[in-house]
Amino acid sequence: MSNIFSIKNALDSLGFNCQITSDDQKIISSDGAILPG
Repeated sequence: MSNIFSIKNALDSLGFNCQITSDDQKIISSDGAILPG
């Protein structure tokens, strides 16, 4: 799980508005998504 937060922190530092979520509606309405795998 810490890798997810590392990616979020990196994107935050670049000025992106990021959220970690499993909410389908938030994902559908987002401009983009990074999917783990």
